Amino acid sequence: MGFFNSKLLAQIPAPINEDDTVSNDDETELASDFLHEIVIEEPIEVSVFLPGYQKPFPPPSSKEDIFNKDDNESIDSQARNVSDEKTYSYRELIDSLMTDLGTDLEKLRAIFVWLGHQDIENGDYSKVTSSETPKGYMKLMTEKKGRYASFSRCCVGWYSRIFDFSAAGLQCVIINGKGKSIAYQVGMTEEECHSLHITWNAVFFGGCWRLVFPHWAYKARVGYSEGYFVKVEEGGKVMTKRIPAFPGRSVRCLNEYYFLTNPEELIFMCFTDETEWQLLKSPWTLQMFLDVPYCEQSFFEEKVEITSESSCRIYTVDGECTLSFRENNKEMLFTYVLYYNEKESKTPISENFQLHRYVCMSYNESDVQFKVRFPQAGIYKFQLAGRRSSSKLKLCTFKIFRKEAKENCKPLPVTPSIGFGPTFEMENAGITAISHKSGIVPIKACKEIKHSFSMDNNVRIEIELIHNTISKEELRSCI
Repeated sequence: MGFFNSKLLAQIPAPINEDDTVSNDDETELASDFLHEIVIEEPIEVSVFLPGYQKPFPPPSSKEDIFNKDDNESIDSQARNVSDEKTYSYRELIDSLMTDLGTDLEKLRAIFVWLGHQDIENGDYSKVTSSETPKGYMKLMTEKKGRYASFSRCCVGWYSRIFDFSAAGLQCVIINGKGKSIAYQVGMTEEECHSLHITWNAVFFGGCWRLVFPHWAYKARVGYSEGYFVKVEEGGKVMTKRIPAFPGRSVRCLNEYYFLTNPEELIFMCFTDETEWQLLKSPWTLQMFLDVPYCEQSFFEEKVEITSESSCRIYTVDGECTLSFRENNKEMLFTYVLYYNEKESKTPISENFQLHRYVCMSYNESDVQFKVRFPQAGIYKFQLAGRRSSSKLKLCTFKIFRKEAKENCKPLPVTPSIGFGPTFEMENAGITAISHKSGIVPIKACKEIKHSFSMDNNVRIEIELIHNTISKEELRSCI
């Protein structure tokens, strides 16, 4: 086939249509909505690597070192305003996109933004006479015969041909592998991951290869649910809420994260066994890819670290497990959601079962720790989330195996939404813990304990002792 069948290049997040925006009133809560779309396999054969291309190697710098979205507003605007009439010829399209652009990065950005701005599903294809045009390929995509990774390669390929690029110019390949899309469940084994096939792009410019995932940049699925999870606790609040099966709906979105994504981050979400295209100094195996926790893009953007066992499968010891994290954004508060997996547990959960106040979230000087106890055996899903202002961010997810219920497992007296121990709110109020830096303090019966703090501001302090069976009034004399 012609050049049309060659590999494609990178792509950019498209602007969200006003009709496609998602509000908090949608089918399911946004805490678990924006999921990665499955990438449709392309029935047309497309070459992956062309003769004369540079060999892949890890980039020497990060995305943050070379790209700032705010510096590209005029380029983005120009790309979004290219006339639809230009989409019937690659040459005319590229000529329009590249007007007054200088660097390879600017030209790549223009292609990426233009492609993301196309409303492919609702386009008018009545004048299409050839599949070897931008409009023709968009029509193929509506027929499930094309994909974003190939389309972007076509655009970049034509750009390279028109401008007679040498080996130092824009080159693009399609990478095949497995990805953690909606078909993925945290804790999957190698035998279970056959449905995770995806494709993305690598593009060569500025002397090195960079990664772009057009499909995930432009499209997401909202409200998807498998139908066998029960939300049993969220931030210390009782739920016991069954989440019904729902296919969700596809929305157009603008997600800059998948434009020039850092390889050491994308590997948590996308895996190829062509190890050189991982663009890592130390390539991963498929087993490593499946073993790590399911980390969302917010996990990397907020620079969160896992300081406990970095495995997606957590096995309890004596009915308990501990997960700990380090926050580098002091303005973010951690929270969590705990789910019960009825399908894998093989036991429906009782409507009267209350699991709240069994997760102890506590802070020390550097980490936040979640100590989880389980009064009922089964398979659970623990999702770490963060709150900043009114925004809630998914961070990472673990699968927890509890074979037997913990004996004599009593709930905590209270589970404050901010957790136990020194928090950002306390620091903001000008209060510093002196005597105890951790939220969990062991005590002995009939022994006094002293808590001391320093205060920078004139803050009024109120103190309470809370117990499961003794009232606050009875405990007041103990302070």
